[in-house]
Amino acid sequence: MFMVLRFFFFQFFRALKNLVPVTNFDAIKESGISPVHSAAAGAHPQCLEFLLKSGFDANFMLDQRVRKGYDDHRKSALYFAVSNGDICSTQLLLNAGALPNQDPINCLQIALRMGNYELMNLLLRHGANVNYFCRVNTTHFPSALQYALKDEVMLRMLMNYGYDVHRCFDCPRGNSSHSQYVTDGWTSTVIKDTMVSISGGFICCFTTMITLSWLKHLSGKVVRVMLDYVDHVNICWKLEAVLKEQELWPDINSILNTTVAGKNKSTYCLVKKKSFGDYSTCKKFCKTEQQKEYKISALAVRLDYISTKFTKQRQVISEIT
Repeated sequence: MFMVLRFFFFQFFRALKNLVPVTNFDAIKESGISPVHSAAAGAHPQCLEFLLKSGFDANFMLDQRVRKGYDDHRKSALYFAVSNGDICSTQLLLNAGALPNQDPINCLQIALRMGNYELMNLLLRHGANVNYFCRVNTTHFPSALQYALKDEVMLRMLMNYGYDVHRCFDCPRGNSSHSQYVTDGWTSTVIKDTMVSISGGFICCFTTMITLSWLKHLSGKVVRVMLDYVDHVNICWKLEAVLKEQELWPDINSILNTTVAGKNKSTYCLVKKKSFGDYSTCKKFCKTEQQKEYKISALAVRLDYISTKFTKQRQVISEIT
C-alpha cells in the first residue's frame, strides 16, 4: 500500500513540475485560491517547497468567497499548515516570509489549543502576536493566557515573548463588588462571552476567570509565575481572597510586600531555551550583585534578539508592499 501511495505522489509531483512553468498567475488571483494553500492543506511539504521556490506568494490570501466555505474564515496557507500540526510546512512558509497574524483566528491560538510547543516556538520566533484578543469570549487580558493556565511551560513561553502581564492585574472592578451574574452558565468547558461590563461592553477580567470554582486551584501557580515578569502590581480583594487559600500564598505575599523604592524585587525571570522551544526557569530573586549583573546581561541579549526579529519582519512587510 505504501509503495502505491508513493508512486501516485511522485506522479502528482511530476505533473506539478510540468504545470508550474505554464501557470497563469492572474488566473490564480482570479480563482481566489493558490496552489500554496492546496499544498499546505494537503500536508505536502515537498510540493509546498517547490511552489515557494518557484515564486508563489507565501502570503496569498483566500478570496472572500472562498473563505465563506470555512467556519473560521481562514485566509492564509500558514493557517492550514498550523491547523494540520504540520511542523515542516509551517517552517517552510515562515522561512518564505509568511506572516503569522493575518487570520481572524490567530495561528498562535491554534498551536496553543493543540498544546504543541514546537509550533508555538516557531510562530513566536517569527513574530506571532502573543497579545492578540480573541473575537469570541472577549477578555480584558490578551486571550492566549486562557490556553496556558494548566501548563507552566506554555505560560512561561508566552511571558518570555512579551505577554502583557499587567493587563491581568488591571482589574476593572478594583475593590468594588464582583457581580455573581457574570459567571452564570459558565462550565469547565464553556466560558460565555457576556462578562464584566465595562463602558457598555462585556469583557472578562483575569480575576473573574481565575477565581471560578473550577479554576481557582490554579490561581497560586499562575500568579506566582506572572510575578516573575512584573516589577510591581496591586491585586484586588477578590483575587487576594482566593490566593490566601493557596499553598503558594506565603511566597506570593512576600513578593507583593517586599518593596524597594516602591517596587518589588520580583524581576524578569532568567530563562534558557531548550532545543524544542521549551524553557527552564530561574525562580529565585537576584540577591547578589553577580546575579543582578547576569540578569541585566540576559535581558540585554533578549532585547537584542527582539530588535533583530522585528527588523526582519519589517523587511518582509516592505518587500510585500
